[in-house]
Parts: sequence; structure tokens; C-alpha cells
Amino acid sequence: MRTLIGLLITFFSIGALAQSRAPSRGPLAACFMQAQKERTPGERDRQRQICLNRFSTNSTLDECLKGTRLFEYSTPTEEAKKACLFRNSKRLNVKNCLKTARSLEFGENRDEVLWTCIREIPSTLNRKSCLSLAQEMVFSPYRQRATSYCSTELISR
Repeated sequence: MRTLIGLLITFFSIGALAQSRAPSRGPLAACFMQAQKERTPGERDRQRQICLNRFSTNSTLDECLKGTRLFEYSTPTEEAKKACLFRNSKRLNVKNCLKTARSLEFGENRDEVLWTCIREIPSTLNRKSCLSLAQEMVFSPYRQRATSYCSTELISR
């Protein structure tokens, strides 16, 4: 009997934890609640990705990144975080690039995001901002290459 009660408490606390990690209101939250009904972690992650694809352009970067906390596997989580940043071009600025890059688990994904930001941020990227993105890179050859690019290509800005 004690084990059954313990299992029930664990089950309900996991559900409450999952809900606290999800966006709290709006269509993205409703979509994530539907995704919870899928049977396997892979199916749930696929549904969550569909939710982000459908609603991420209408949400803030913070709301979108909060939604990625529900993903159960690392690779879909990383892809979803990158999609949160790049799906809406209005989000592409140094602050959001740094926030997204710092949230990534894998160094190669982090460096990929930072390189994309360096290349894709409009002409408003100045040398100092470019160097701040370059210094966040994990792998030193990429960091050196980005630092060199920022120093030589952005001299006039």
C-alpha cells in the first residue's frame, strides 16, 4: 500500500513539474498539453516540435526557450532552441544570440549558432558585439577564426 501511494505521489509530482516547465498560457501552452498525451518520448518530442513550428513566431524568445525544457531527448531540444532563435528574424540580435547559445548543451551547436548570428545579424553588428559573440565559442579554432573575422571584416563599424 505504501509503495502504491509513493508511486502515485511521484506520478503526480512529475506531471506538476512538467507543467511548471511549460509556457503557462496561450496557444503554445495548449499545444504542449496535447503533446503530453503521446505514448513515447520520441512522439512527444515530435509533437512539441510541431507546436513550436506552429506558434513560435508569435511568442517571445523566452517563451519559446521555456517550451524547449519539456523536450525529453537532447538532439530535438537543441534543434528546437535553434529554431526559437532563427524562425523569427526579429529575434536575431546579439543579446538573443548569446542567450540561445548559452542554453545549448553541445559545443558544436553553440558555435554553429554563434557563427550564424555573426553572419546573419544585419549591418548593425559592430566589432565589439561581434567579438563578444566570438568569445562565447567553445572550440578554439572557431573562436580564433571568428575573432579574426570580427577584427578584419568589421574594422569600419
